Amino acid sequence: MIEFITSALMLLGAIGVIVQHYPRWKKYHDPEDRYWIYAGVLTILTVIYFFVTKHVITITPENVTFLIWSRRVLITVAFLAWLVLGYRRYILRNWLRVMTPDQLAELKDNATLRKRNGVTIYKANKLVGLPALLIPALLVIPVLNAEVPLENRLIGLGIFLVITVAIVVVPFGARLEVGDNHVATYLFGFSTMPKIYRSDIQVIVYRNLFHGGLGAGKGISFRALIRGRSKAYSIGEAMYGKEAITHARRVLS
Repeated sequence: MIEFITSALMLLGAIGVIVQHYPRWKKYHDPEDRYWIYAGVLTILTVIYFFVTKHVITITPENVTFLIWSRRVLITVAFLAWLVLGYRRYILRNWLRVMTPDQLAELKDNATLRKRNGVTIYKANKLVGLPALLIPALLVIPVLNAEVPLENRLIGLGIFLVITVAIVVVPFGARLEVGDNHVATYLFGFSTMPKIYRSDIQVIVYRNLFHGGLGAGKGISFRALIRGRSKAYSIGEAMYGKEAITHARRVLS
């Protein structure tokens, strides 16, 4: 059951990534979008391998060890490749871009937003990640009833718990900075989106962040010219609220 749910989530996520980035790549030919597509295709191939080894190949005492470890290694490689392909620039650049102590102290302020020197800091909605708590809750019964060793069941449940905790904790450190002529985002003091100025904007639209909504709601999606390269970014109302998005849209438009 855990493998089925994992495969389903991987497949849906991969399809979503390809659907989101393929039209952008066709229009702008941005290598970043192409790398996301590669990551999505790799994930789909991983799911296909899971299906084949589960329902097509006959498991015998001679090949059971190989199949189990090959699946574990493949999912690890696919996950790491997805991180490297999709977030390679974020890992190489943004992790090293730490805010100044004054900026970090300002982000830790308990106010919903704070204005200073013409800059407004919006805090994220701390409840936006709570629906993720349903993931481990829905998995408890299948995990307890699964006909697999207890160790494997606990490992699978532990992975989902770690993912859930990450989703729930992120809003507590997310901040949106809106200045007189720029917009930026931070996560626990680290830059997740560099300062985008009005002069950098190539196109900006207000719409559903995902096709059909997918629970993410509306927000602004825009492309900006950063260091000579066109980059795509999105900021959602579900995370920061309609007032913050309206403010950011007004500054960048």
